[in-house]
Amino acid sequence: MEALTVQELKGLCQQRGLAVSGKKEELIERLRKGASVAAAARTKDKKDVSTPTSSSAKMTDGVLFPADYDALTIPQLKDLCRERSVAVGGIKDDLVARLKGSDPRFMTIPQLKDRCRDSGLTVSGSKTELAERVMRVMGKSLLNKSLDELKDMCRQRGVSMTGRKEDLVDRLNGIAPASSTKPSNSSFNAPTSLPIQSSRPSSASSKSGSTATKSTPASTSTTGAEVSYDSMTLNQLKDLCRGRTLPVTGKKEELAARLKQHDVVVRATFKSKKRKDPAPTTTATTSKKQKPAAIPVIAAPGMYARRTGPTVAQEAAWAKAKATTSNTARRSAPAPSRSTGQYIVYSTCAYPPDGFHSYMGPGEPKFDKTYTSKDEANRRVRHLFYEKNSWGLGADEMEDHDVEETYSHNGLLQLSVCPPDSELWLVAAKSSGDHDASDSESDNGYNDRTVYIDDDSDVEMEDT
Repeated sequence: MEALTVQELKGLCQQRGLAVSGKKEELIERLRKGASVAAAARTKDKKDVSTPTSSSAKMTDGVLFPADYDALTIPQLKDLCRERSVAVGGIKDDLVARLKGSDPRFMTIPQLKDRCRDSGLTVSGSKTELAERVMRVMGKSLLNKSLDELKDMCRQRGVSMTGRKEDLVDRLNGIAPASSTKPSNSSFNAPTSLPIQSSRPSSASSKSGSTATKSTPASTSTTGAEVSYDSMTLNQLKDLCRGRTLPVTGKKEELAARLKQHDVVVRATFKSKKRKDPAPTTTATTSKKQKPAAIPVIAAPGMYARRTGPTVAQEAAWAKAKATTSNTARRSAPAPSRSTGQYIVYSTCAYPPDGFHSYMGPGEPKFDKTYTSKDEANRRVRHLFYEKNSWGLGADEMEDHDVEETYSHNGLLQLSVCPPDSELWLVAAKSSGDHDASDSESDNGYNDRTVYIDDDSDVEMEDT
């Protein structure tokens, strides 16, 4: 620790929850006492595995060491197993073995290659490269978790729960300090060994006015990594290499260069993922001007524009059309005058109340509607005859009877049929200037029906 600067020592004290005031010698003594207290707490928790506590699940900097698997309690080991989707049954030794088997730092080269094959990754390269690929894949499990789940994991490990989702992932991966709120650059959800300052500059060092404080996030991490790695001891660098599944052999300069190269790879991977999978925008941050349109104006080729419901104008038009075409409205409609239209459609019976059951109407022809086009009037005659008859017969059933279809000299359609034991059903179209719908030549009850056959003659029929 004597090789570290005062600012770096203050950063370590802040990470471990210690006071940052005093001279360099006081800071070193404070850090050593804190390390001895943490070691004693881990030893005590290792002896008492029946009492689940959170002190054995974390180090002084809030990050798990690889060797801490043996120091954790059974409930804590099971929680880690659930986080990594491995079995939680068995004794403590079984849980520790499974956790180490799911940690790339303890895997052999064949195991790393199998993991790469399962994830569709290439299996070529050194053990360090294979481990990095597996670490990236395992890191996706944390990025896919919800913010509440990440906070629960931070609470179990005694790490700060403040900040964004990327900050929580960063702390759980062991890349950022426990109180850091900067964007994450890690993609591995296994606990890593970071007993001292991470690859990022601490908040204390950032306040000191160093050259890395006002640069971009990438340059900040790079500068902080260069300063911290070069100032660390050989044992500290080896601990960092073990935590990141890097070789621990070589001189101090080789270890520092190895860690710097690893940080560059992890940072590039994280930035690439953020470009491909941007975080969804929450409701709280959505601007009022960004409300989605109710009906999209442009649809993709081969697709229809999605509608969320009829507009107010459409509902009003539908209500008006329904009111003018219902049976009740037609029965109560006033008789047309001679100037309402060119053609009138009549029927011999009143429309039944529900449109299906037989109903004996008054002894007069029933006015239906006026039309300005002969074709429209004839189509209306055919529709009323086959679909609105008082017996509730369908078009196919009506065809089974002897339907009489005639046209007047000017092409107006008349349809009639008389099923057995039933009243005559006739629908006809005629010119509006020849007869008024209110005129009725029959007043003798319900059996007489006035039937308009053509545009200039009426025939009075009597049912027998």
